[in-house]
Amino acid sequence: SREVLLHMRKHRSYRSAFHRGSNRLFSSSNIKPSRSGSSSSSSSSIMKRWPQPVVVSHGDYEQDAALDDFIGGPLYSQQKNLPKLPVPSIENTLKIFLPSALPLAESEEEAQNLIQACESFPQEALKLQERLEARRDETSDSSWLQLWWNQEGYLKYREPVVINVSYFFNIKHDDETIKDVEGKPLGVMRGAAALVALGQYRKQVCSGQTPQETIGKKNIPLCSTAFKYMFHGCRIPKKDQ
Repeated sequence: SREVLLHMRKHRSYRSAFHRGSNRLFSSSNIKPSRSGSSSSSSSSIMKRWPQPVVVSHGDYEQDAALDDFIGGPLYSQQKNLPKLPVPSIENTLKIFLPSALPLAESEEEAQNLIQACESFPQEALKLQERLEARRDETSDSSWLQLWWNQEGYLKYREPVVINVSYFFNIKHDDETIKDVEGKPLGVMRGAAALVALGQYRKQVCSGQTPQETIGKKNIPLCSTAFKYMFHGCRIPKKDQ
């Protein structure tokens, strides 16, 4: 498979994450350049010295778990307490799939064929479902899907990552950016504020000081392991892959 090289400068760890499929929201109002051109930073976000200049990853989060421990901080504090990714039941999958697919049928005959296929599918897919559930139980990592997704859907994918995989990020509209500075157009000021905010966010991620994300009313922690691939990484192509 392709490799991902995480380039770490000599005196600092540049670790972070790449969330494929999620669009992060950066707000230039979070951090603004001061009028003197300087910015402050917290000592708690100082990044650790990286033990080696380059780390090679083959897309296996389980093999790279030691890097999460090395960075530490709130971002990786719940990594060992994550619930396992479930394998959806065939019945629930069809319950969601059929209502979504039926409107696409171009004739009554096609609709009936789709219904019949869904009725016979549980028996046809039983062996595959059992294999997926076995993989879930045998995987010590929280996700039985991550290795397949990283290697087949990302590392072996030949198209450019930008646009095709990492779609975009939004810069939130900001009414607070400094506007009335002589000789400095608004676009320049907003661009500078966005760059400073992005740099500060990168420091928080690479030092593990970004809070771990949660979901739902019970604040179930989400996996943070992909954050370490967000900055200073690249895919290295291999023959036939």
